[in-house]
Amino acid sequence: MFGPEPIQLRSIVLVLGPGMARGFAHAGALRALVAAKIPIAAVVGSEMGAFIGTLYAMEGNINHLDWALLRFKDEVFLPQQGLLNGLFSDRAGGGKLGAELRRAFGEKELSQCKVPSKIVLGTDSGAPLLVDGGRAWEAVRAALTPPRSQEAIEWSGQRVFAATSVRPFPVSEARALGLGPVVVIDVSLPGKAAPWEAALKEADLVIRPELKGIGEKDYSKRSEAAFRGKRAVSENLPAVRQWVGLPQEGLSP
Repeated sequence: MFGPEPIQLRSIVLVLGPGMARGFAHAGALRALVAAKIPIAAVVGSEMGAFIGTLYAMEGNINHLDWALLRFKDEVFLPQQGLLNGLFSDRAGGGKLGAELRRAFGEKELSQCKVPSKIVLGTDSGAPLLVDGGRAWEAVRAALTPPRSQEAIEWSGQRVFAATSVRPFPVSEARALGLGPVVVIDVSLPGKAAPWEAALKEADLVIRPELKGIGEKDYSKRSEAAFRGKRAVSENLPAVRQWVGLPQEGLSP
């Protein structure tokens, strides 16, 4: 007798979508996944999901993510004079947000992430652009730049910006990696993901944290958003564990 065969685990590909301040729920979701020892093969993000996801993926360490987020004060994200271009006072440096991103990532490239990180950007052509190389801070800055903004930068000869209007949930890009089941964290406002329901149906699991009372500009509630993101993943852990191939808690393998 050689005992039971070892469990064959599958890693998930995590898709983190847009939501601005509501996107801090992604940080809580990641904490819950890491605490439950759910293996993450890659993170594919757009807008705030690209920011949170890449911060985690760079070191693949949840403590590093928590520490890094503390350095981003609420006012860095808040618009000035009603426009987001207050964040981007100059194209080269990216203004306040760009400076903080550069301090967080340094000159590291996306290809150096411990957990593969890919960012989906919008382009003037209307076709999404999947980015997995180049300087991380610039890619994340582009992911947070509003569509049609004068502060959009060039990447591979194209103007790039947040993919919220062209591919907010890069499920097909995540699926194409062929690394494992695709799990989406959707933190968008109620009804805002409706045009993308067909794309979301391609995911193996969609987790929607209950974020009632938290708007896209409510950065003062970022801790609450993170808590609710963690709770949502915890409530969905049986389904996640099933996709990964882990036995349910309390049951023998």
